[in-house]
Amino acid sequence: MRLALSARPLLCLLTLLLLVLSGCEFDITNPNNPSEEQVLTTTEGIEALTVGMQEYYATSALQANILNTGITSREVAVTTTFANLINLEAGGEDLPNTNANVLQSWSRNYRVVGMAEEIILNAPDLPFEEAKLSGIIATAHLFKAMALGNIAQTFAQGVLTVDRTSDASFVPRVELFEEAIRLLEDAVALVDATPPSDAFRSSLLAPGIDLENTLQAYRARYHLFAGNYGAALRAADAVDVAATSTFPYDDLSQNPVYVQIVQSEAFAPRNRFGSLLTETGDQRIDFHTSPPVDTTDNDVEVVAVDGFFASAITSIPLYVPGEMNLIRAEAIVRSGGNLEDAVAAIDAVRTKTAAEDPFGLGAGLGGYAGPITEGALLEEIWRQRRAELFLQGLGLEDSRRLGPSAPAPADPFARNRNFYPYPQQERDNNPNVPADPAI
Repeated sequence: MRLALSARPLLCLLTLLLLVLSGCEFDITNPNNPSEEQVLTTTEGIEALTVGMQEYYATSALQANILNTGITSREVAVTTTFANLINLEAGGEDLPNTNANVLQSWSRNYRVVGMAEEIILNAPDLPFEEAKLSGIIATAHLFKAMALGNIAQTFAQGVLTVDRTSDASFVPRVELFEEAIRLLEDAVALVDATPPSDAFRSSLLAPGIDLENTLQAYRARYHLFAGNYGAALRAADAVDVAATSTFPYDDLSQNPVYVQIVQSEAFAPRNRFGSLLTETGDQRIDFHTSPPVDTTDNDVEVVAVDGFFASAITSIPLYVPGEMNLIRAEAIVRSGGNLEDAVAAIDAVRTKTAAEDPFGLGAGLGGYAGPITEGALLEEIWRQRRAELFLQGLGLEDSRRLGPSAPAPADPFARNRNFYPYPQQERDNNPNVPADPAI
């Protein structure tokens, strides 16, 4: 991701603040480094943190969100002998809370939460032009919401805020979704009242991100996950399906999934999306992956990655437009709406061609021809989400919501856990951490 040029001289401020937010303590004081207070009480420091928050999410948190849950939901297979990855792939009752990748999923998202909270707390007190400030605050709300939403998809409980003055209390994951929704709705109201300036968009917002459509898309996603079906429908309808919103990468800040799959050779996509539901002839197979089919040491079929992870500089979408139709379909079914309307929303994804999608992501299938019942349509929605949203970090949530009621660690096509254990590092530092889920 290219940093805004105006923020490059401030990377030392950002680096210091990241260290502070990580909870690290140092015995030696460098008099040439600015203090945290200096970083957070200057417009330059807040601007650097706004840019850095986006870059950190895109290169670090996003990697954990996609690949760790991708292992658990069987979208990717492990192709290395690292014990932490092997344990994550085995899942079940034996996944230890000392697992480094479990800690990744927790700590990287909460680091984003911490950065966003510092921006939200300190930016309004600084002499920003109003239209630039609205963009800064709305972006911080968006990224805090995304990070909390990721925690809610991975852990049964979490904390709502990074509070370094006391031990944080844990809340059920539905409250994390509700807080994420509140943040997104506040951001929508803010940008509606004061549209962000061109100066903000050109210098502080990552190139490729469509702020307004992304806010609505994540509102739709989290309302669905929280069971607010009417609100999910309304938010999905507010998204421009011709628009795109992407994280950009370059030779310095590289596509993190490509790095892990191609350069590090630690993971590989499972053949046919790792699902028994995948239809022959689905053109999304050739979009997301490339032949030939290979086999891992434990006889899992894998293929080469393509699509949004084809190279080190390929952009990754924050969401794909087809998700909105699948949200509509599921919300209609679960709220007792007209099932024919749900079929129409499903068919908008099934029959979509590459030329009709802004990313070139098309299934090219015929219309739905199965039973028009609640159960059959939910299975079809799961089939379409697995293909349309492959490696978007949503597979574990989808499997719990739409798949079998219980995980099956021994089944290579079923999720191997419901939620992760809480990291031992968090348990050591916070007496409020609840008991680990059994599986």
